[in-house]
Amino acid sequence: MEVIYGIRPRLTGKRARWFLYENNHSIHQRIKDAISYQLGVQPITINSALVSAQTRKRCYWTNIPNVTQPTDKGEMLADIINNAIAWTGKSYCLTANYGSATLKNTLDRHQRTMVAEPVRIGDIGSSGQAHRVYSVYGKSIALSTGQGGQGSGTGLYKIDLPDGDYIIRKLSPVECERLQTLPDAYTDCVSNAQRYKCLGNGWTVDVISHIFNFLPLS
Repeated sequence: MEVIYGIRPRLTGKRARWFLYENNHSIHQRIKDAISYQLGVQPITINSALVSAQTRKRCYWTNIPNVTQPTDKGEMLADIINNAIAWTGKSYCLTANYGSATLKNTLDRHQRTMVAEPVRIGDIGSSGQAHRVYSVYGKSIALSTGQGGQGSGTGLYKIDLPDGDYIIRKLSPVECERLQTLPDAYTDCVSNAQRYKCLGNGWTVDVISHIFNFLPLS
């Protein structure tokens, strides 16, 4: 994408009073700069991990004023996954955004709000993204539209069972809906393949709701 600075395209027709545009945080800075130039605002980076159990770092361009970061809910994948055992204090296996912070500070003591990360514990077959195995005692990786492999679209997770055994599997469509803060079965009107695809392409609802809360009342 190339932009000739100083020459902004002429917009025709009616213009919306408010706008919101999103893109992946990992895109090249030149693309971010081009979007910022065209829209006339700088992006706000928000990680869906603050409001859900999914690590999903995205840039949001909006003219809605004074948008701040959401409050960290401290939700882990084990809180929303089916058949998972409740978290029991394994804060040592997680990483934080600064030294000495632990997950226990956030969940038990409500101190040092932090965003935990996916915890990779192994691989099946190869080290490719779709073959990596993660713990449920951290965040999920970002949902995607699918890339082949056993964990396509969701990643693979070690799920502890009540009898002490465990299984390794990808996330179900309902679990993916929960990661995008949608109601259970919200997408069950289409096939599972299409559910995974649209959820991987979608926005995290609670992030969008948070941004819209800053819309002026008049």
